[in-house]
Amino acid sequence: MKPEHILRGFVERGIYLSVKNLQLKCRAKKGTLTDADKAIIQNNKVELLQFLQGSETNNEIKLIAEPENRSRASFGQERLWLLCELEGQTRQYNIADAYRLMGNIDELALEKSIGVIVERHEVLRSEFVMKGDRLEVHLNEAPDNCVQWFDVSGDTEKESLDTVINDAITYDFDFSSDCLFKVSMIKLSEQEHMMVLVIHHIASDGWSIGVLFDELMKLYNSYSQSQGNSLSELNPLPKLKFQYADYARWQREKLFSDDIETTLAYWQKSLAGIPELHSIPTDKPRLAAQSFVGNRKLSHISPALTERLNGICKLQGVTLFMLLQSAFAVLLSRFSAEQD
Repeated sequence: MKPEHILRGFVERGIYLSVKNLQLKCRAKKGTLTDADKAIIQNNKVELLQFLQGSETNNEIKLIAEPENRSRASFGQERLWLLCELEGQTRQYNIADAYRLMGNIDELALEKSIGVIVERHEVLRSEFVMKGDRLEVHLNEAPDNCVQWFDVSGDTEKESLDTVINDAITYDFDFSSDCLFKVSMIKLSEQEHMMVLVIHHIASDGWSIGVLFDELMKLYNSYSQSQGNSLSELNPLPKLKFQYADYARWQREKLFSDDIETTLAYWQKSLAGIPELHSIPTDKPRLAAQSFVGNRKLSHISPALTERLNGICKLQGVTLFMLLQSAFAVLLSRFSAEQD
């Protein structure tokens, strides 16, 4: 039996093997490890040690061929699913973007393009179901039509457009059945449309929505110029080498092939005693339940100051985000009189 097959079977059951000081370590809940498991470990100890030691220097994601091994959610997905369950809604983690489109719209080409994207990225058509004590991911077929069409061209009140956009971006996704990528096309006039893309954070992040839009434009441009050719032959995008499920599996196996006990102990010590609630003074009473209704405050940093900040980053070997995040943390510390 190959060591990777042994490890995958163990991980599925919550049994994690790692190497520490050239010794094979095992971590599992009480009662999980059977005598048969112990025999497998003992009989394959050398191979398992070699495989785990080799994986420490090989961080490449590997393609998962077996469908049964693609069902485990990532740690981030588990966290978001739990938060949404606790808060009773999912809309607060929606990622939305809107684009104003000018000119004629080829509805067939657009709907085909969206369908290809949902088919192409498995995570967009995933459903999340609790099975026992773990969150599983099941794949659905791509919906026949992922685009909703609205026509507000005859409405003189701006509120109609605002209502459609607000309904789109505040949609409460049902993780057990919904496609996690929704597109709303709003007709403003014969030559003007608003396209609203909404994706849940459990399936993507803010940076990725730009990637999806870029893929959408490439597909749409190709399909809208089909001139009678078969649409299936006009897909300009290369086949994906990996899916998110491959990353989720790699993440889980990588974490538990490392010295997880040392890592956990470090963070438990580092986070011990942190305040559950910040002490920042507020100008309004705190609500009993978070409303997620907020606003944005925009400000600009001069080119001269930006150049100085980039100079500091270069000297310290950090990114601009890290520097600004640290400055923001210091500001919060001053206002709250807290150290963390």
